[in-house]
Amino acid sequence: MTPHRLDGGKGGSADYVRRYYQVPAYRGDRVIVDGKPGRIVGFRGAGLRVRVDEPPHLVLSYHPTWRVEYVDGVTRTARPAGVEWADTELTDAKAGTPLLRGGQLLAGYRDATFLSCPDARTIKQRHIVVVSHTYAVAGGSTEATAACDPRRIKMGGMVEVPAYEVPLSSRCRRPACAALFAQADAAHETRKASAS
Repeated sequence: MTPHRLDGGKGGSADYVRRYYQVPAYRGDRVIVDGKPGRIVGFRGAGLRVRVDEPPHLVLSYHPTWRVEYVDGVTRTARPAGVEWADTELTDAKAGTPLLRGGQLLAGYRDATFLSCPDARTIKQRHIVVVSHTYAVAGGSTEATAACDPRRIKMGGMVEVPAYEVPLSSRCRRPACAALFAQADAAHETRKASAS
């Protein structure tokens, strides 16, 4: 008897989760999900299957970017070094490469020009700007996109600012952006300390 599968029989794909969500998700790695420590035991569709450490040691499904801290996998996936960007072509940079201006990581707002009635009432989150060669809109073009979702979030024409200047309340909290914001803060503190 074949068990009923919620993922339509396709099975989970660790490679898909890592590429699509830009997260270091590997079976057997330690994670902290929604404040609960656990271990990745598998994948279901585009989700993680995590066995939590707390009794009764349930295996639960989680979205790869929703309140997940990758404890073991952070050291495994190295993002390419940043590249200076002067609003020129990005085709030479590797996918996932953060864009820099004056040696500083850049943060910006997502592009909403395609919306007929964009929401202008709420405060928007800023994202770290990276290169993507697989932006899903406009036929897979090379674009400046958000680190947290480089396939679907294109960065807008608004002025990008150094990431360390973005207030905590305005920062994207997804793992890829959050890690790069922390990196930008650390680099800024190092520069301040060496200057004084």
